Amino acid sequence: MLIRAEGGEQKVWSVVNVPTLEEEDRRQVHRELLFARRDRRRHTNRVKGLLAGQGLPLATLREFPAHVRTARRWDGTPLPPLLMAPLEREWETVQAYTTRIRALKRERRALLRATDDPAIAQVRQLNQLRGVGIDSA
Repeated sequence: MLIRAEGGEQKVWSVVNVPTLEEEDRRQVHRELLFARRDRRRHTNRVKGLLAGQGLPLATLREFPAHVRTARRWDGTPLPPLLMAPLEREWETVQAYTTRIRALKRERRALLRATDDPAIAQVRQLNQLRGVGIDSA
């Protein structure tokens, strides 16, 4: 690559901008929120998959507690007890992630209101544009 660069080729090297500790620290809440959403989605898909294996679709998660108690399989029998246990554990995990996501969103809102950092000011400005949400800003 050094020979190519010395030979006059323009796009051999690219500049890597290493973030400062403050810039890296600013990204932590957003990253944790992304990971929490990803993990909640994984557990939600597991719940839906377990129900789909029994032929029971789940329209929305809000309906899950009532839906799982009254659900009947194709032959009219209730869900097997050994299936109910993992469903309840997965549902508890989904609820825990939902609580965690709400707390992270509150923390992010407080950070956006209280910080005078120029990057956060830019996020506030982008968020005022129509069609740009807080996650993409």
